[in-house]
Formats: sequence, structure tokens, C-alpha cells
Amino acid sequence: MQAFAQNKNITDKELPILNECRCFHQIVTLADAVTACGKYLERDVLDGKSADPLHSYKWPKKPQRLKAAYWKLWKAALLDTFTKPNSNTNQLKDPLAEWLIDPSPYWKWRHVNVNGLVTIYEKHALHACSYTATRPTRQPRLRKLPQNVTLPEIPSTAMLISIHSINDNMIQQLGNPHTDQFFQEDTDDLPKSWNERITDKSDNWMIQEVRTPESRQLLAESIRQGNAIGVSDGSYCPHAQKGSSAAVIQCLTTGQRLLAVNLVPGHARNQSSHRSELAGILAIMKLLQMLHEEHDLTNGSFTFGLDNKEARLAVMSQEGPKVSKVDYDMVIDIRKCKDTIPIAFDSKWIEGHQDNTNKDYSTMDIWTLLNIEMDIHAGEYYQLHKEEECPNIAMANEPLTVWIDNEKLSCFNKQMLYDKVFARTGKVEKDKSTWTCKDFWKEKEISRKRQWNTSTGKLSKKP
Repeated sequence: MQAFAQNKNITDKELPILNECRCFHQIVTLADAVTACGKYLERDVLDGKSADPLHSYKWPKKPQRLKAAYWKLWKAALLDTFTKPNSNTNQLKDPLAEWLIDPSPYWKWRHVNVNGLVTIYEKHALHACSYTATRPTRQPRLRKLPQNVTLPEIPSTAMLISIHSINDNMIQQLGNPHTDQFFQEDTDDLPKSWNERITDKSDNWMIQEVRTPESRQLLAESIRQGNAIGVSDGSYCPHAQKGSSAAVIQCLTTGQRLLAVNLVPGHARNQSSHRSELAGILAIMKLLQMLHEEHDLTNGSFTFGLDNKEARLAVMSQEGPKVSKVDYDMVIDIRKCKDTIPIAFDSKWIEGHQDNTNKDYSTMDIWTLLNIEMDIHAGEYYQLHKEEECPNIAMANEPLTVWIDNEKLSCFNKQMLYDKVFARTGKVEKDKSTWTCKDFWKEKEISRKRQWNTSTGKLSKKP
């Protein structure tokens, strides 16, 4: 609006009309109205059809439509204020420089050029429609393909692009492709990476790899407003007795997200699909905990979903978990971590592997799509790291850790502990009926020489 006000060809009476058009499009800066390359005005914005704002602000309720005269004035003002005279391509007088914010969460169009053949992807919640040209041309019209693709299928080399919609099945490229790299303003107070900010080293395994935007403030605000969800999934190989998991926190309005993958900790005998699912939930809790430390999430609300009912109920149950319960160490760690985050939690069960029978991603809701994506990420991460040892470590919030022969127990009961201890002497409880007095005195002497180390939670011998 400042640029409009400085334009001598625009009267004071016209400024309120232009501001109404700007609010209708939810435009804050010129970047909301130009192509990805920053060189041209978007044609649809000029015609009053649509805009793709790079923010998630809440705007006042807008009318269904504005007068045609308003849009005629809007187009004339934009062209006169920002574009070169007599430009047929709506080229800006002063092209915009590099991005100061990350536009990728808001920009849904991606451009790929392979040997002159262009494919453009339209990103939705977690699938994408693809458009391609029948032959290589300079500014092709691209036709929509019938088969959708998942987001991981979009090449990592894809660049941002702007388009003009011709009809429901055809688009035209506008401007030039542009990378989604961006540059922050110079500052001496850049945030440290999340791995550097973890003070408890036992938590490192949860986020062995993290994909996160530099600015997480909008995502935090989405959680405070109840507009973000979390989905996790696990992968388990029974032959190798190893597991992995993937977890995502995603804003429902902007698509901004945090994503983490990991190998599941624990001895091989403790690994299971159930434990892999719990590892994904724990990664979500850790991401939320770190986000709360960075941007206060107090009074927010959050729902997480997964396709394992037993794991979901174990985490959300009001009853305290029993130490003899399978994967007690992870369940108690999740609950204690959840209790430190001052937001309201809810959970949702998701039917898993729906893509085995249905490849039409447009018919799936956001929960199903995220579950499919996390299943893919968990499987891919396992394949990349399957030769590595799973970390056999104590959970950060585990109140009692029991180690026997360098194996941390994931759950335990008195009978199991008794059997493991007496197995060292070659005797177990069932043998007691045949013990002689000498056997009992021998065991008593062995027990006297052993002590329980309360600091490490390990059995050790007295010197």
C-alpha cells in the first residue's frame, strides 16, 4: 500500500478500494503477488482470481466477490506501479531479490526439466498431481496426468514455479523456475541446530535425522491454535531383529512441518513392531518438547495418530504402566515427556497400509497420507542404516534401569530378575527342591559378595 500511496496517478479515494482488493487476496508484500523467480506479476492476481500468500495470518471475513470496477482499478494500479511500460509479460521494473523467508511450505507448484521435457507437480496435503507437456517447447502448456504420485516421488531437484490455470486439466508455466533456497537477514544470534541444543545425550537417538524449517514460529502458533497434528509409523525386520521409525508434526493450514527418523533402541530380543511404533511417538514428544522450549506452546492442543491400537492405548491410558508390561521403558518415557508439555493431547487410530489396495491418493484424508509417507520414510531409513547397531541405552525419563550382562531390560518382574541372577550360579529356583544345606550356604555367600549399584542400576561384585 505504501507503493500505491506514493504513485501520483492514484488518488486518495482509490486507495481504500485498492486496500480492499489487497485484503481480498490476503496480500502482505509484493512477494505474495509475483512469480517464483520474482520477475513478473502473477496473471491471476492481476485478474482478481487468486493469489498464493506466503503466510498463515488470520484475515477478517471477506465478501464472496468484489465489483468488476474494483478489479479493473486494481489491475491498472499494479501495472502502473510495479511493471515496465508496455510489457506484455507483466515484467517488474525492479525484480525482487533472493528470499528472506522459506517459501517452500506455502508454494505448491514444483518444476522438473529432464532433457527439455518439463513436468510440473501440484502439491496437496501429501500427494501431488503431475502435469507434463507432450513435446519440448519454450513455454509449454502442460496436461494433467491421471495418476497421482506421493510426495517422496517428487525429485529433490524440483524447483519452485508459478503457473496460469487454463482449465481443470491444463496449466501454463509462468516465469522461470527458481530454487527454494533462501537467505536470512544478517544476525549474530542465529539459532543453533536442534542436535546441538540437546543437553541430554541419551535423547539423541530420537532425532538422528531431522528436517526442520529455520523458522518454527508459525508451526508453534499452529499448535497453540490447535491446527497441527502428528503422525508416526514404525518399521520392523523380524529376521534382523531391528526396527526404525519416522514421525512428523505438520500444520494443517500451511503444510509447514518437522520430520524425524531414527533407529529403535534396545537389545535385539526386545525389538518388535510395537516398539517401533512407540519410538515414533517418542520422537513426536521430543520434537514438541524442543519446540516448546523454543516457542512457548502453553494452552495449545495436539492430536497424534498411528496405525497401532495397542501402542496408542498404552500411551494414552490413565493407569500407570506396570514394570512387567512389554516395552515399559518406552511407555513410561513417553508419558513423562508428555506430562512436561503444557498442551492438551488426543490420539487417533489410522488404518495402516491403505495404499496396498488403493493408489488413488486424492480419495485419502491427511491422516492416511501422512501415515503412508511415514511408513515410506521409516522403511527407507532402515535400509540405509540396517548394518548399524541399534543403541542399547536407558531412556531419559526411565525411573529405574536394570542392566544384566550389558543388556538393558525393557521391562522386568521379580521372577525374571530372580531367574537371571540365579542363572549365574548354575542354579535356578526350580532346583531349590533338590538343594542341600551346603548349596544354600554357598548361594548365601555368593549373594553376600554381590551388591546392587544404585547409581548405575547394575549388579556388581564387592572388591
